[in-house]
Amino acid sequence: TLALWVADNRLAELRLLRPVQPGTSRGTTTLGERQWRWQSLVQLAPGGTLWRIDVVVLDQDDMPLLTHVGFMQR
Repeated sequence: TLALWVADNRLAELRLLRPVQPGTSRGTTTLGERQWRWQSLVQLAPGGTLWRIDVVVLDQDDMPLLTHVGFMQR
């Protein structure tokens, strides 16, 4: 779905924005002639050698449509 593409794109942005900062961020993006809202949470994964990145794509009422998890080297 397009929501998965939105989440994948956000993960790709974070991989390019090194160094990654832990914490929560929110934003919007346009894809498929629609405005999408997302929220990402960056935190250390167990073991402390990887970042865990949770990206939630939200609908217009802030209800989660999709949660996508990725990992990235510290």
